[in-house]
Parts: sequence; C-alpha cells; structure tokens
Amino acid sequence: MSLSSLSLPQLQAYGRGSFSEGRAEVICSTFSLSNEIPVEKLRQWAGDLLLEANIPLPGMEQRCPVDMAQASSLDRACERIVQVLRQGDCPCALTQVSINGAAWLIAVARPWVFDADGLSRFVHRVLECGQGVVKGADEQSSYLDYVQWQRELMASPEAQFGKQFWTRMALSFRPLCDLRIGERLETVAPWRASFSTLSLEPIFAQRLESIAARLRVSIDALVLSSWLVVLERLLPEETKDLVVVVADSADEGFGDLLGRLGFELPMTFNVADSSPFASLAKHVDKQLEEGGEWKECFFEQHLSIDADRLGARFSTRTLQHFDGQDTSCREHLHPSFAPSSCLEAIFVRGPQPALALCADAACYSQATLDFLLGQLHRTLMRASDDVMASVGQLKAPDALAEQSSVTQVGGSDETAPQSVPERINEVIDQHAQTIAIEYGARSWTYRELGLLVEEQVRTLEQCGVGIEQCVGLTVSDPLRYLVAALAVWRLGAHFVALGENLPQARMQQIIERTGVRVIVDPDGGLRTHGMPMTACAPSQLRPPLHPDLLAYVIFTSGTSGEPRAVAVSHRALANQLAALTRQLPLEPGAIVLGRTTATFDASLWEWMFAFCAGARLLVMGPLEASSERAIIAALEQRPISIVQMTPSLLARCLRVGGADALAKPAHVLVGGEPLDGSLVAAVVERGGTLVNAYGPAETCINASLFRAARDAYPRTVPIGEPLDGYVFYVVDRALRPVPLGSCGMLCIGGAGLARGLVGAPGATAHAFVPDPFSHRPGARMYVTGDLSRRLPNGNIEFVARRDDQLKINGVRIDSAEVLAAIKAERSVRDATLIQLREPAVSLVACVVPVSANHFSVDALNAALRLRLPMSMCPARIIVLDTLALDAHGKVDRRALAAIAQAQLESTYVAPRTPTEVGVAQCWCSVLDVEQVGVHDNFFMNGGHSLSFSRLIVALREKFGISLSLGSVIDAPSIAALAAHIDMQLKPDS
Repeated sequence: MSLSSLSLPQLQAYGRGSFSEGRAEVICSTFSLSNEIPVEKLRQWAGDLLLEANIPLPGMEQRCPVDMAQASSLDRACERIVQVLRQGDCPCALTQVSINGAAWLIAVARPWVFDADGLSRFVHRVLECGQGVVKGADEQSSYLDYVQWQRELMASPEAQFGKQFWTRMALSFRPLCDLRIGERLETVAPWRASFSTLSLEPIFAQRLESIAARLRVSIDALVLSSWLVVLERLLPEETKDLVVVVADSADEGFGDLLGRLGFELPMTFNVADSSPFASLAKHVDKQLEEGGEWKECFFEQHLSIDADRLGARFSTRTLQHFDGQDTSCREHLHPSFAPSSCLEAIFVRGPQPALALCADAACYSQATLDFLLGQLHRTLMRASDDVMASVGQLKAPDALAEQSSVTQVGGSDETAPQSVPERINEVIDQHAQTIAIEYGARSWTYRELGLLVEEQVRTLEQCGVGIEQCVGLTVSDPLRYLVAALAVWRLGAHFVALGENLPQARMQQIIERTGVRVIVDPDGGLRTHGMPMTACAPSQLRPPLHPDLLAYVIFTSGTSGEPRAVAVSHRALANQLAALTRQLPLEPGAIVLGRTTATFDASLWEWMFAFCAGARLLVMGPLEASSERAIIAALEQRPISIVQMTPSLLARCLRVGGADALAKPAHVLVGGEPLDGSLVAAVVERGGTLVNAYGPAETCINASLFRAARDAYPRTVPIGEPLDGYVFYVVDRALRPVPLGSCGMLCIGGAGLARGLVGAPGATAHAFVPDPFSHRPGARMYVTGDLSRRLPNGNIEFVARRDDQLKINGVRIDSAEVLAAIKAERSVRDATLIQLREPAVSLVACVVPVSANHFSVDALNAALRLRLPMSMCPARIIVLDTLALDAHGKVDRRALAAIAQAQLESTYVAPRTPTEVGVAQCWCSVLDVEQVGVHDNFFMNGGHSLSFSRLIVALREKFGISLSLGSVIDAPSIAALAAHIDMQLKPDS
C-alpha cells in the first residue's frame, strides 16, 4: 500500500518519522472495567472492527493482538503492551489486566493509525460490538471515503485560499521547543512520558462555561489563552508558536469514523502585556476557528514544518464512557510513550473537566510539570475572576510565586565566623611541620611560613602600616605575595594586588584610588608612595581583628569603562571560607593547585582555603598556569584535591585529551563564565566532579556552588543555591519578585557583600541598595546585572548579562538565543557574538568548528535562516581555531572584534626577512598552523592571551632574548613583532 492511500492526518504523523523504531511514539488509553471480558471475544470484536474500518496501513497487517495479563501496577502493564506493539507489525494492541482484583483494559496504537480520541473511539466501538450494537451501512462511511474526500477538497479552487493561509503561517512559524526551565534527564524508561493532571471543581467548570458564553468563545480558547500567559511569563516579548491539535468535525459526515482524524497545525499567537485577557481569548478563538476552517489544506509544502514535532503542543480530549448491559467502562487519561511533542498541554472536556501536561521525560522532570500545571490552573482562576485584567496583571507574581522567588537559603549573617587570619595563625601552630607552599623546586612548612610572615610584619610596622591602611603587593613572586598578604592582615591593614606589565597610567590609577602608601616589592623590600609614613615600634600584643575591617581591594572591569575597586571586609571573607569549608571538605596535607592570577579574585580562595585547612598549596608559575598541557601534566603527576579554572580553559583541557586527568581531583571548580552543559559529561562520566562556582567580586568571590551531574543541562549548568550566609532574589527592574521560572535580575544579600566601591559613592549606592526583603536593619543587597531564573527544583540558572543585549538596525537582539541556534549545529564546537561598528553596525559570529574540513559557512548561514528571523542572523561568520581569551581565561570579545575588523581587508604576505621567518616559525609552532603572513593577526590565527606565554618561550629559544608580555601583545603581527625584535638585537639597543 503506497503513501498516497493515507489520509492527510496520517501523512502528518507518518511523515514526521513516528513509524521508525527506537523512540517511535505510541498512543495509550486506559479503561477501568466493571467486570472482565473474555479475551477471545475481545480479539474477535477488535479484529472484525479493524477490518471493517479499512484504515490504510502500509507495511502492517490488519490485526489487533489481544491478551490477558496480571500486573502489579497499571504502569507496568502499559509498558508491557507497548513492548508487544513495538516488537510486532500490528497497528494497535489491547490487553486486559487484573490489578488488585480490579479489571482494566489498555489500548495502544501507532500514532498514524489513531490519535488519542480515535483510539478511545475504537475501544468504545469494540465494546459496542460486544453488546450487539452494529452500525448500518447507511450510517457510516469508509475511511477510504474520507481519504478520497480530502483529495477532492485539495483539488478544489477553494483550497488555494487554504494553502495561502498556511503558507503565511509557515513563514513566521518557529516551533517552541524550549521553555528554558527544562532539564535533560536520564530516566529508567526514557520512552515513557512525564505526566501531571489536575481536576477542575464543578463550580469552577460552570463558571468557565458562563464566561465562554458571555465572550462568545470556546472553553478551549480560555484554557489555551491561560497557557499562553504562562508561556509569556517564561518567554516574554516573543510570539508563541504552538502546534494545536484540531479534530475533524462531524459536519462532513465523518464524525463517527474510525482512524486518525486529528490535524496538528502550526499556529502563531501574539501575546501583549497590555491586552485584556478577554481580548486575548477572542484572538485565540479566532485563530482556532481559522485553523479549523482550513485544516485540510495543511499539506505537501508545509510538511517540512510538520515533520518537526518537538515543539510545544496544545490539544483537547473527550474521555469515553460506556455503560452496557454486561460491562461498563470508564476512560482515564494516560500519557503517550515517547511523545512526539516535548511538552503538551491538554484540556479534558466532559462531566469532570481537567487540565493535564504531558512531556518528554528526558526534557521535563515531574517537579517542573507540577509547577507548570499549577501556574496554568492559577492563571485560569485569576482570569476567570476578572476577564478584563491585562496579561501583564495576570503575569504578576502572586503570594506563592513571591515566596518561591524570595527564598533565603543558608545560614544567618548575624554572627561572623572565625576570621581567616586567626584561623591561619592556628594552623601555623597546629601543623608547623606540614608543607604549606610548594613553588618550583622549593617548599616551605607552615612553621617557615610563619617566620617569614613575622619578619614581614616587623618590616611593615617600621613603615607605619596599621589599621585600615592599604598596602600594594606586587605579584611576580608568589611566595612574597602570600607572605606579605598575611603580614598585612596581622596589622589590621588590607592589600591590593598589583599585576605585572600594567600600563603606568593604570598602575597610578590603582594606587591613587586605593590610597596605597606602601608597596611590597618582589624581593620583600618596601617602598613608600606619596607622603612618607611614620614608623611605629613593633608591638608584641596585637588586638584581634574587627570583622568589619577591610581585608582586600580587588579591581574589576566596570560597565562604565572605568575599573571598579571593590573593598571586601574580613566578615565577608570569613563567611566565604566557612561556607566553602562546609561544601568542599579538605583534609590537612591535601594538595590545592594554585594557578589563578593574583589580580583575579578567584585566586584568593585558592590559597586561603588551603591555609585554613592545613593543606599544601602547589603554586604554578605564570607560564605553566596558562598552559592547558602543563595543568593536565600536574593533575596526572600529583594527587591534587582541588583545582579551579574557567569554562574556556576547561574546554581547552578537554580538547587536548585532559578528561581523565580532570577526573582525578576531588573537586574541579569552574567559574568566571557560564558553564556550557556540553562540557560536563566528559569529566563526570569518568568519575570526576565538576563544581560550577558563581559569584561577582562584589559578593566576595563565590556566592553559590553547584555540583554538576552527567548530561543534565540543555543550556548552561545552573549556579545552584546560595552558600550559607547568602540570599538570592530574582526580581524585575522595579525590584519586585518575578514568578518562579521567569527570567529576572539576580540580586544578592547576606553576610558576603563587599563594603562598597572605593572612591565611588554614587556607584556604590547604585549597586548596593537597601534589601526590601530583609527584616534586619541596614541590610543591603547587590544588584548583579545578571539575568537569571529560579528553576522549579530550587536551583538558580544564569541566563545572560542584562547589558548583553544588542541593537542592530533598531532591532533588539538577545545574543543568548542566537548563540543557542549556532551551537545547536553539530558542526559547531564553540561560538560567541561580537558587534562591529565599522564600516557599518553589524552582528558577527565567531565560530570554532568541530572539524575545519567538514564545516561550511554557507551551510551554517542556511541553518540559521531556518531557525531565526533575518534580523537576528549574523551578517558575517568568522571561522577560528579557538576563541581568544583574556588574562583571566574569559572570552576576549575586544580581541575578537579586532580579528573581525582585520579580516575585512587581510591579505597574505610571505615573510621577507630572516627575523620574520623565525617569528613565523614560532607562530606556527605555538598556533599549530602551517602558514602565516607577516600582516596576519595573532588572534585571527587562533591565538589567545594564554598563548602569548608559550610564544615568549619560543621566541627566547629562537632569538636568545626575553620579551615582556606587554611588548608581544603590542605587536600582534609578525611584521611588527619582527621589527621589535630587530630593535632589541641591535648592538646599541
């Protein structure tokens, strides 16, 4: 039998691949019986009825297996009959099962044979046959008559209007596949759907009927409108593209026909906050009416859309009940198996109306479904109270949502834990002979560390360093830096790290902003800055540190373009270390890898955490710390317990085969950037543990940790719940709580907040605002500017930066959505977006392919135009071997913008001098490329900030000179770098 014999609804289901084995969808209906029915009679009635129906069944026999079974539960019985159906070549199957003495009838079918209503009608007719109810020949039509009627209708002149209708719908339709609160889960039976139901009270159902009659809309439109409001909460300001199931009516005489009659139609709904719910319901009802009018014209040219049934779906059901002389049955709603839709909202009509959600169990957990169903029911009730309420009012959080979005997690901030300096002093006494620091070929015990600290304390005292004074610490010698930091604390002062190769203007800005009067040089010597300080006599009795004294100042980049000097107190630092100790227990003597640059606040907890636990800090040199191969070698050679890195560096380590090495430490902390879910499985499936760390510098390093499980994150890995002493709020721009699951701005309160921003009272007041949710006088919260959402399971998920939205030609573009579309392509390994302003404002995608030999820019462009509106598609795609990183291991968008700009007019020029030839050889070695031109950009050829360290080593071996990092960065081309080297090699230079 050919496909041309199938009806249009059959072709829809058949064409989307449901017939294929594996995860093929199976429709299921269950009926409670008043008494058992002989199996032989059921088999005869079902077989005869299936033959009489004459449903086109390509490649299948016209039979229906029927058996009798015992089962411990209805779910197990359903799973058993589904396996029977999949192993055979029959279109449907029935089984009668006895569960705890009660009789049940289970029916399953291929989706292109019956839809849910059709399968229920089939069972109803089987039982009618058992009671002797036989339809006369003049009372029914053949399914082939239905197919023929559809063919004739498609050939009629009127069908052209229907085809045009669906063509217009197809142009703008984008299947809604991700509500952005779903998970990627592993289930015991991955082909079985998640399911949640909620019955409506009779009084409430009557009220809905009254409202529908008054508005002259269907109840289906009211329920669907409420569902659209829920979706608008989760996906604001986006059109809602749903697949809506519309059944053939009985107007054409086919209402009692057996087979698949339901059409699954793509419909686009516009939801505006200002629109009254009544207007939305009328809009939805009109869409449903138009879709039903032209449903038979959805065919052929629209099957490409219909083939993708992973989007969200809305359907209605009418449950069947049969009361016979010998047997009566009652249908119960049951989910399908391996559903073709990722999420389906169902409105159950009948004497006992109900709401239900059915979802792919691998995408949505039961907790998420229950939450969504509760939101649907709550929205429907609020809308029924006032149909003129706007969508924006219905979206506003209610009391339950507020409790969910403003939940304090963790300990109280009333009592400060032991300060970090005091704890380290105890460890120095308790573990005097334990190795504290290992750097290169040397190591120091805690006793030796304590002696070095005391010596540095006396030197600082002689310079007059005291309480609340700032000391600048150079970071080129890690040992001296750590010793000086501990000495500064013993005097009640605080420090700021002074990075290497800082421009003089930037160094001066840091010193002036923080009021540095003394700078500790790499050799431990001191030099004063500005007015000389009065020397103090060494004191043998130093008072304990007050928790509100400053511990350090860290500089971060600011959104205004000016650096921010964040001042953190000992109270916040003590809370941080106490919370980390509870989350990441560390034994004395364990090894912590110290590899993070000291000017990055994440470096602080590396050494403080190690010293507070009596552990060993294994310090890597600057060249090794930036090399993924050196990091992997360290993890393979030493029993390291804790290491931290950025997601970008993690990806690099995985790319060079470091998954086994990364699985060895007890904890691999990943932070500084959103952690892509695709990076998780490679480590944890080998027994490793990835911990996603989140926290702005203004909240003292880490505010939350989340232990990543294998392959459970379709977007980014959640940042988890707040650490002890912290509290998270997800709010809108007016600092009001957003509904659970909705996107809002993350604000952080609690004991971990910094004191403020040094020298910027206005910026401090803007970033640290009064906490409206706390009952503690003077409580503050930090406005992070990070968009996030609280998931139904309680975890917080980072979404994007609030200021990460782009505007191209007046169109606002969410970069996260564009990146999601790019990364969805299997040929793409990594990607990011940048915005160019010359010669015209444009969106540029920087893409790292899985394989350069099997990647096509044209193919990616075509795929994006299928997924995104033209206004959101990048104007240019740049293919790179890797994404440029800055000194902290984050994606360097400024460097990528320079790459994109240079590619507009880049041409290859071969090396012309011996120096250029030598530099080109070093480039090729470091970048692993075969050829570079003298005017090529280092970043354009796959270089990144961390690669400069290896390039400096290669140039030193080649030319016998040592170049500073700044000089190499300032000469990003071979020609410029060769000219700089020639100047250095001149005899008089």
